[in-house]
This record gives sequence, structure tokens and C-alpha cells, in this order.
Amino acid sequence: MIRLAEERGVKMIIGSVTALSYVDVPGNMHQMTPPPSEYHHSDPPSPALSSTSLSSTSSSPSLRKRVNGVVYLDQNNKEQVLEASDVILAAGPWTAKLYPLAPISGLRAHSVTITPTEPVSPYALFTKITVPPRPHSPLSSSSRARSRSPTEPVAASASPEIYARANEIYVCGEGDMEVELPATTAEVEVDENRCDELISQVASISDQIREGIVTRKQACYLPIVNIGGLGPLIGETGVEGLLLASGHSCWGINNAPATGVIIAELVFDGKAKSADIRSMDPKRVI
Repeated sequence: MIRLAEERGVKMIIGSVTALSYVDVPGNMHQMTPPPSEYHHSDPPSPALSSTSLSSTSSSPSLRKRVNGVVYLDQNNKEQVLEASDVILAAGPWTAKLYPLAPISGLRAHSVTITPTEPVSPYALFTKITVPPRPHSPLSSSSRARSRSPTEPVAASASPEIYARANEIYVCGEGDMEVELPATTAEVEVDENRCDELISQVASISDQIREGIVTRKQACYLPIVNIGGLGPLIGETGVEGLLLASGHSCWGINNAPATGVIIAELVFDGKAKSADIRSMDPKRVI
């Protein structure tokens, strides 16, 4: 995909974006995104607070803000500035690091891949598995479980998802927020115990899984919209030239093509033509 884009004139730059660059319109006052450390991402700002915070960073209430580029570290760790008339912020769980007003945080999810003993049927399974009782089970939160004796075994359930691939099986589990979002994907912390629990849970599904070879134990962070019932957030942010495409949770890859088309329409045509995205409008919550 990158090669095809480059053949049509796209220039790809690999780097780590550290800030968005803004300018007041009209005027030439250059401003950067406020440092992420000044915000508490676990407590998403209300729409009213967001609007107030955004306008207060302008040098004058009569001026509006416009994005005019991004600041990034290149592969030699040297700071560079890339000027732009339009910036599409699709940073997944790292979105709020660059644009603190976005109510998006990271949810860690573990997964494993298993090479089965023989080919399996091409289905996705959304399961609910009963976990054998054990003392002090942290998986059960029912009122009945809390009323039991601390030493009395408690049954619980888990809902791992199983996806058959061409030559392997992909298994993912429920998310957690026990570890803060790291600076890069290379620093994501993998909890071996959570992966082993996943393997144990799905081993009861079939002989191919139980007798298969575990090839990877891994974790990633999903971009979650902190305001219930919303997500993803796709569209204009209220800052001229800055568009948001994030908060897809676990469906980012599935929804990426449609999101790309819609964002392209917003940039080149001024409006979304392929879908009604009013319910995903970032300005509803920013």
C-alpha cells in the first residue's frame, strides 16, 4: 500500500510526532500543544471544559486557531518540523498525548497465537467460558461472590475471542488498565500470567488448540473513547485544519478503509459523502 501511494506522489516520513503546531488566524503567533503532563487523561474533560481550555490558549479571544504542522523526532532522534495545511490525527491510544482535549485513552489487551495440530474451520468464535472455581478468584465480582468466605472457591467466567487464520489461531482476551500507556509500542508490557490464562481457557474448545504450539504471547493498547456509548471519533475538531480519526477500540483494522475514505472526502471535498458521521463528530465532546 505504501509503495502504491509513493508511486502516486506520496512521500512517507518515519518519525515520532511530539507535538502539533498551531497558529492564530489572523496573525502569526506560533503555539504548540500543551504538554500532556498538564492533563489527567484518565479523567476526560467535559465538552464545556474542553471548549474553554481550547480558546484560552489563543493570544486573543477574537482569533481562531489553525493547525500548521507537526513537530517530530526523525530516525536520528533529531527534532524536525513538518508544515501542513491539514493534519489527520490517527494516533490510536496515543491521541490524547498530542491533543489532550480528545477523550481517548488506552486499554491494554493480551493475545496469543497458536499453531494448531491440523487445519481448523474458518470461523470466529465469541465465547463465554466457565473458569474452574478457585479461592480468592479476582475474576468474579458478583454480589454473591463477595458474600462468600474468602477461602471458599468461586466460579467465574471469561470471554476470550478466537479467530481462525490461514495457518494459525489468534486468541484475545478482555482488556485491563493496570499498566499506564507507554511512550511507544516497543515498551508495551506483556503479562505472561494473563497470556497463560487465555491459553488455559481456550484449551477446552478443541483438540487442535489444546495440542497446538503457542507461537506468540503479546499485548497491545486499544483506543477507547472515555464517554460511554461514543466512538469512534471521526471528523473536524473545531481547530481549523485538524481532523480526528481515532477511538475505534478493537475494530480499527476492520473500519480503517471506511475511515480513510471519509477523512479523504472531508479534506478534499469539504464534507463526508460516503456515510452519515454526525454521531461520530468530535465536536460533540471536544
